Amino acid sequence: MRKYKVVVVGAGNIGALFDTPDSKEILTHANAFLRNEHFQLMGFFDVDRKKTLEAARRWQVKAYTSLDEAMEEADVVSCTVPDAYHFEVLKKIAEYPIKLVFAEKPITKNQREAQEICGLYDKRNIPLQVNYTRRFVTEFMELKKKISEYGKFLRGTGYYGKGILHNGSHMIDFIRYLLGDITDTKSNYAFIDFEKDDPCVEAELKMAGGVFFMHPLDCSVATLFEIDLFFDKGRIRMTDGCMKVEEYKVLPSETYAGYYNYISVQTYSVQYDSSFKNAVNNIYNVLENKEELICTKEDAKKVLEICKKLQKC
Repeated sequence: MRKYKVVVVGAGNIGALFDTPDSKEILTHANAFLRNEHFQLMGFFDVDRKKTLEAARRWQVKAYTSLDEAMEEADVVSCTVPDAYHFEVLKKIAEYPIKLVFAEKPITKNQREAQEICGLYDKRNIPLQVNYTRRFVTEFMELKKKISEYGKFLRGTGYYGKGILHNGSHMIDFIRYLLGDITDTKSNYAFIDFEKDDPCVEAELKMAGGVFFMHPLDCSVATLFEIDLFFDKGRIRMTDGCMKVEEYKVLPSETYAGYYNYISVQTYSVQYDSSFKNAVNNIYNVLENKEELICTKEDAKKVLEICKKLQKC
């Protein structure tokens, strides 16, 4: 059986350090590819030599001394460098004869860079998957399939922190994934709680005939990522980083005749462990069976455009 060789560029938390080979959950690119029989994790490269060596020891693979050396053995590349270096590294990776890149979000820090990366990867015919994690979670993939059962979208609310681009983009991509394209935006009230060039903003997004409001919370107080969606037949409430889902139906009030309430019908936990598994399975099927990417560079570019518009409040 053929195995695709994988190199991880960027030996930080999401690339290598959030888990170990013995962890029960898959929380890193390294572990995702290590656990999949169709891939062989070859090694790491990071400009920080100490991080490269630490990751290589943890995963018992090679510690490359240069990007050139790493790319010599790569079929698939995971790009997990900090946000500010996405453009530079993605551009460099495209110079090599690789088969696919799996990149952390955001695709780049600005629209000009995103446009250049998209054009370059199209020209080189290199598929580029972007890791907006909730798209790959099994429970959310199933939720998307049945979202029409809830009826017409009315309005929703989300709470986030750590910048509209760094973390808010996750929320924007997720609601686009569930509900469809955003047709108009407004924003006001901005503050910095993470990176100086990435403020948190209050946002109003029009989509699917309804409105979604994003409210920021300073990440120095607490990390929060919650979503509440109201439809004319039901409600979906996601708490604890969207790891817990409550589903409601519009049903006759048990107390007042002629009135209707949102009545809880189901609560379940979300297994985020499935995200990396499904992402890597999708990558294999793209390479072998011409399956569509679940989160394309165009998806990521669209989210970036929305975030940049909101930053101009």
